[in-house]
Amino acid sequence: MLRLFALFCAFLPFLHALDLSVTKGREKDSNFATLTLKNDKPFACEFIKYPRVEITCTIASVPKIGFMPFKTEFFKVSYEIKNFIFHLHIRPKFQEALFALPYDYKQSIPIQKLQLKISKVWQVVGFYKQLPFLTPKDPRAPSNVGLNFPILINGAQTPYIQELDVDNRPLTYSKGQDLEEYLALKQLIKNGDYLEGLEAISRIFRLYPNSIFKKDLYFYEIVALSALKKKQDLTTQIATQWIKLYSSDPKIPYVLYLLGNAYSQINYTIQATRAYKRIIDEYPDSRYTPLAQMHLAEQAASGGDRSGALTLFQKAYSEAKDIESASQIAFSWGSFDVDNGGKNATLILNKIIYGNPEYFTKHPSQSYDLLIALKTQSIFSPAIKIATLLSHDDSDKTIQEKAAFELGFLYAKNNQPNEAHFANLEYLDNYTNVVHIALVKARDEQVLFAMRGDYKEKLDRYNQVLKDYPKTSKEHRKALEYKAKLLLERHYYSQVLNMGLPKDSPAMQEALLQQERQALKEADCKSFSAYLVRMDKINPHGFNDEEQIEAFDCLYENALYDKAAIFSTTAIKDKPIDKLPWLYRQGRNLYALNDYQNSLLAAKDALTLANLKKQPKYYDIAFTVFLDYMKTNNPQEAFKIYSQLQKEFKDDERMIEVYALLLESEQRGKNNPTTLELYAKSLLALQRRYENNSYTPYAQNQLISALSRGGKIQEALQQSDALLTLKLEPKERQRALYNKATLQRQKNDKEGAKKTFQACVAIKQSSAWKDLCQQALNLLK
Repeated sequence: MLRLFALFCAFLPFLHALDLSVTKGREKDSNFATLTLKNDKPFACEFIKYPRVEITCTIASVPKIGFMPFKTEFFKVSYEIKNFIFHLHIRPKFQEALFALPYDYKQSIPIQKLQLKISKVWQVVGFYKQLPFLTPKDPRAPSNVGLNFPILINGAQTPYIQELDVDNRPLTYSKGQDLEEYLALKQLIKNGDYLEGLEAISRIFRLYPNSIFKKDLYFYEIVALSALKKKQDLTTQIATQWIKLYSSDPKIPYVLYLLGNAYSQINYTIQATRAYKRIIDEYPDSRYTPLAQMHLAEQAASGGDRSGALTLFQKAYSEAKDIESASQIAFSWGSFDVDNGGKNATLILNKIIYGNPEYFTKHPSQSYDLLIALKTQSIFSPAIKIATLLSHDDSDKTIQEKAAFELGFLYAKNNQPNEAHFANLEYLDNYTNVVHIALVKARDEQVLFAMRGDYKEKLDRYNQVLKDYPKTSKEHRKALEYKAKLLLERHYYSQVLNMGLPKDSPAMQEALLQQERQALKEADCKSFSAYLVRMDKINPHGFNDEEQIEAFDCLYENALYDKAAIFSTTAIKDKPIDKLPWLYRQGRNLYALNDYQNSLLAAKDALTLANLKKQPKYYDIAFTVFLDYMKTNNPQEAFKIYSQLQKEFKDDERMIEVYALLLESEQRGKNNPTTLELYAKSLLALQRRYENNSYTPYAQNQLISALSRGGKIQEALQQSDALLTLKLEPKERQRALYNKATLQRQKNDKEGAKKTFQACVAIKQSSAWKDLCQQALNLLK
C-alpha cells in the first residue's frame, strides 16, 4: 500500500499559539489530505451536520492580523469572531472526519476509546469516498471506537515504490520537482488532453532543461501532435530526430508509424511509404506492421490500383495483432469497398459491428462520414447499425444528433416502418433542430399516418391506431392529434374538448378559442370563463376589438383579475384609437390586483380623458383614483378627488368606503372631532340606506368618540344606546358598554354607570374591555 505524504502549505501562525498545517497524501488511487490544528491550550472542535455539514473549532483568543480564509482540494476554511471568541469553520468539499490527538502524535502511539471534547491537537481528514487506512465504517459511529488517526510506528519507514517510466521500468532517480510535472503530463496524455499536454511539455523544458525525462517528453510531444493532426512539419522533424537518437528503443515502430502518418497528411507520399515499409521490413512482429500495410493499401487505392489495395487490406486484416488495430483496418477496408460499389461492405463492416462496436463511437466523425457513404450507396443494414451506435453515444453531440436524424430515414428505406416510426419519435423527443424536426415529422406521417381518402376514411384510420396502441404510447397521442385536427376542420369543437387531449395541445387550444368566441356571441359569460381558464396560454389577439372588451368585462365580473389583465395590458400596448375604455378597465383591474401604483397611473389618465371628453359613464373611475391615493398613503390628493365624488356620487353606495377611509385618515391625522362626526354620520346614513353593515361597529364607535370629545354627551349616549341594539360580538358589546358607562359618569350618573359596568362584567367573554369595566366598577364602589 503506497502512502506518500507531501507538504501542502507552510505552518500559518494566526493565533497566539495556534498552528495550522495541511498535508496531502494518497492511498491506492485516491488522494486525501490532513489538516492539523495545534494550540498551547486545549480547545474544542465538533462535527456539525445541521444546518450544514462542517467542523467548528472554538478558541478563546483573537487571531493575529493577516490570517485569511483559504481553500484546498478537500477543505474550505473560514472564520468569524464573536465576543472575542475565535470560531474556525472547516467545510468539506467531499467528506471529512475529525480526530483528537491529546498526545504528541510524533512520539507516541495513543490508543483511545473515548471521544474527547477538547484537545491541544486536532486533525481533520478530507477524503473522497473512504477514509484512508481505516475500516470502511464511519469512525464517528458509537460502535467504531478504538485507535485514533494517524498512527505512527516509531522507527518505521514509510513504504516507498519508485516511479516507473513509460516502459514500466523503475527510474533510478531521486524524486525531484520535475517528476511531479512529468507524472501530470502522463496523465494529460492518457486523458486525451493533448493541447494541455503540449503546454506542459514546453513548461517542463523551460523549467528543467536537463530533465532525465527528455526522451519521454519528446515522445509524448510526437504523440500529442499526431493526435491533434497539427504542425505535421514539426512532428516529422521531432520524430526523425527521436528515431536517430533512440534507435534501439522499443517504441521505434510506433514513432515510425506516427512519422508516416504525418507525411501522409501533408502528401509526402514517398517519405510516408518509406516509413511504413521500414516498419514492415525491420519490425515484422510489431502491432504497427499490419497498420502500415493498411496505409500502403490506402495509397494504392488513391493511385487507382484496386487489386493491389484489396490484397494489402486482406493481408493487413489477417495479420492484425489486436482488436483495435483489426477494427481500424476493417474500417478503412470497408470504406474502400463502399467507394468501389460496396459489394462486400456489409460483410467487412460487420467484423467491427459485432466484434468491436465501440470503435465507431470512439471515432464519431469518420463513422458518420462512412454512414453517409453507405446511405448514398443504399447499403442500409450496416448504416442502420452504425447510426444506432452513434445516436446513443453523447461524446459528440453534433454527430449524435445527425445520426439520430438519419436513423428513421434508413429504417424507412430498409422497409422497417415500425422501427422508423420509433426512431422518428425518439428524435422528436430529444432534439430541437428546427429544420430536421420538420423533415422528421413529414417522414413519420408517411410511415404511420400517410393516407388518402375522405373524412370517414381518415377518421376510421385514426380510430384504428387509437385502438391498436395503448393510451400511454406516443402513437396513441399522435393519432389523437390527427383526429382532433380532422374534427376541427368540421367545426366539431365540443368533440375535440371531450377527447382527453393534453391541455397544451394546439387542437385543444383552438377548440377552446372557438367555444369562447361562441360564448361571447351568446353573452354566456359563465361558459366563456369556464373555457378560458382551461387555456394553456391566453392570446387576446384571437379576438376582435369588441370581443376583447366583452372578454375583459366577463373575466372582471367573475373576479378572474389576472386573466382580465392579459386583455387590458395587451390592448393598451396595441395603442387603440380610443384609450379611455381600456384605461378605465385597466385602472379598476389593477386595483383589484392590489397593484395600487400602476392602478393610480391608469385611473388618473382615464379620469382626465373622461372629463375632457365629457363621458359621464366613466366618471366613477374617480373612486379608483381616490382609493389608490389612500392605499399609497397620499390622503391630501385623495381629498381633492373627494370633492368630485361628493358632487357626482353623493348617494352612491360606493361612498361608504370613501367615508370609511376618510374617517380612518382623519383619526390618524388631525383627529378633529367635528370632521370625524361629519364623516361618521355620512357613513352611517349610507349604511342604513343600503342596509350595509361593512363598518359596524367601527363607524358608531368613532361617532360616539367624536361626539364625546365635542361635548355632545347626550347625543353620544343616544348613539351608544343605538349601537347596543345591534347584534355585536361579546368583545364589541363590552367596548360599547364601557364607552356608555364612561359617558354616564361624565353626566354624573354614577348609578347608571354602575349598572352599565356591571352589564359589561356580566358578559362571560374575557377581554381588555371587560378588565376596564371591572376596574371602573371597583372605583365606583
